[in-house]
Amino acid sequence: MGAKFATENLKAKKAFIMLDQANDYVKGLAEFFEQAFTQMGGEIVGKESYTATDTDFSAILAKVRTARPDVVYLPDYYNIVNLVTKQAQGERHPGPVHGR
Repeated sequence: MGAKFATENLKAKKAFIMLDQANDYVKGLAEFFEQAFTQMGGEIVGKESYTATDTDFSAILAKVRTARPDVVYLPDYYNIVNLVTKQAQGERHPGPVHGR
């Protein structure tokens, strides 16, 4: 479903996958996403793993920025997703955002 949503609704052509390699559930979701996304014509432009205890994702986010994907697939629990999202937003908006 994630790959279908990414290609059909988001019109994504390039994806970057982030996953906790030690978590079988997360690993399985990432593998299914990659298989389905590429079968639908998408390209995986990067794949990086982390551990469940990681708190600094800046190195991975730098690779995401360089790869310039249309979508980042991060199949994990809210605590990891929230942390990665907060760090990604901090990189994208290093200073205060004006005009909102």
